[in-house]
Amino acid sequence: MADEKDDIVFRSDLHDFKVRVTGVLVNQTGQVALNPDKNSGDLPYVTLPGGKLKFGESSDQAVIREFAEEAGLQIQAVRLLAITENLYTYHQKHNNEINFTWLVKIKDPKSVFAKDQSEQAIIWRDPDNLDDFLPKALRPIIQDLPQTPIHLVNRD
Repeated sequence: MADEKDDIVFRSDLHDFKVRVTGVLVNQTGQVALNPDKNSGDLPYVTLPGGKLKFGESSDQAVIREFAEEAGLQIQAVRLLAITENLYTYHQKHNNEINFTWLVKIKDPKSVFAKDQSEQAIIWRDPDNLDDFLPKALRPIIQDLPQTPIHLVNRD
């Protein structure tokens, strides 16, 4: 999704900086909700649902908002799983992201209307089938769902 006015994002010709939130949503069969990337070209990958944090918003508030806007789901933030420093190059730009990853659960089985026409498609996959998942450092977090938050540095 394009940047919005209150998103915590700074862009220049050579660098991008973003603060993001993502959520690990597990269904009744133990599968994890993932977003297939629609802009990946030759190297398709999947990510966790989420988006950018806004100024004045906490990370748990942001993950709840993002699931409602992008997936049309009312969720509850259960616990913080990880804080990731995600360092990567995309389209020849150096990117630094700070990403808060939350374990989430469905709050209300009734869906809400997605602001962005359900912009992020959701697919369900077994947590042991994450070979194309990015960022790579989060794979064990999704599989183990730690009880206390983990700090990660990811370099893809």
